[in-house]
Amino acid sequence: MVARSPQPQEPHTVRRIASPEAAGRLAAVLLQSASLSAQAPTADDTPQIFGFAQFWWTQPTPTADSLSGSFSMARTRVGIRGSVGNRVSYFLLSEVGQLAPRAPNSRIGVSLVDALITYRAHPLLRVSAGQDYFRLGLEGSMLLPQIHFVLRSEAVDAFYLPLGRNGMYAYDSGVKIWGERAPGDRTPLGYAVFVHNGTGLNSADVNGRKDVLARAWVAPRIVGGGVGPVQLGASFFTGSSWMSAEAPGGPLREDLSERILGVDAMVPLRIGRASGRIFGEYLAGDYEGSTRLPQPVPERDPRGWYVAAGLTPLEGLEVLARESRYEAERGVREQAVYTTTVGFRARLRASHSLRVNYLHKRPGAQYRPVGIGGTGSLALAQWELTF
Repeated sequence: MVARSPQPQEPHTVRRIASPEAAGRLAAVLLQSASLSAQAPTADDTPQIFGFAQFWWTQPTPTADSLSGSFSMARTRVGIRGSVGNRVSYFLLSEVGQLAPRAPNSRIGVSLVDALITYRAHPLLRVSAGQDYFRLGLEGSMLLPQIHFVLRSEAVDAFYLPLGRNGMYAYDSGVKIWGERAPGDRTPLGYAVFVHNGTGLNSADVNGRKDVLARAWVAPRIVGGGVGPVQLGASFFTGSSWMSAEAPGGPLREDLSERILGVDAMVPLRIGRASGRIFGEYLAGDYEGSTRLPQPVPERDPRGWYVAAGLTPLEGLEVLARESRYEAERGVREQAVYTTTVGFRARLRASHSLRVNYLHKRPGAQYRPVGIGGTGSLALAQWELTF
């Protein structure tokens, strides 16, 4: 069985080189939008260069595990996008940094993560071909600047990053049919169906079978009571893992099926002059086992959920709290992770933002956050710069 260490990847904000003023306004809009507009065609065929950088300060607490605080460039992404006429657009994005995919024996990773060509027949009917990131659940579907906390919940990452057992870096190659209705167009809604190799970032198909990932969301309007449009979403994944191992009679290979189902919701609130929101999601998986291989693969049915809330007392500042639980095996406490996260995020300027979080972990499975040493509680700060 192949074990890999995935990392989160998503496309990000853009700017037009010829107009710094327009770039600032465009970056601010994109960072606040939960849509997939980063891949929408533009009226101008001029290519656009864009990027961002994230810097992390991490401090395990307590330091009894001999780990001290550290500062690092988590990731820097640089890309180019543009359109050919009004129907066809392209999107390329590369990444370098601590969290980027890396070659063997390399201390720093560099990789092409996004590579898409999109045909737009209608806002609700677009077809993309190439390499793209997965949209599983609420947090997993967001662009990195939109994620509420520095780290996604373990309840999401444990499913999202490998997306089964052979996936890697939350990316894959394939064909996607998708669309969305903008917030001003009646009831906002969106969907995406992605048929892909099931082998992860920059990896070819290994078993001739394709995996399918689907997500849909809708935001019906509720009038009165200080409640804004409630966003409801659902995700589904079905596929298989190609397991292989050497045996005395020759290599043994077997396809093992896997499924993931998720539901999520976000409720915006108005509390006096302040705004707030409550959001959360639930994910459940079902992974087939095998006793034919030299090292048997156990059948698994993991479960995960989180509930979070955010309050915005001042423009550009949001105070956040989240309670998360992930069970690697349903009902087995010894394989569970319980984490409480508190902190804030602040927009300093259109191109600068700061997030500070504290993650308090209770005894359970030794789940290691992506890009972070140690398995205990953690203080984490992230400064993000877009360009």
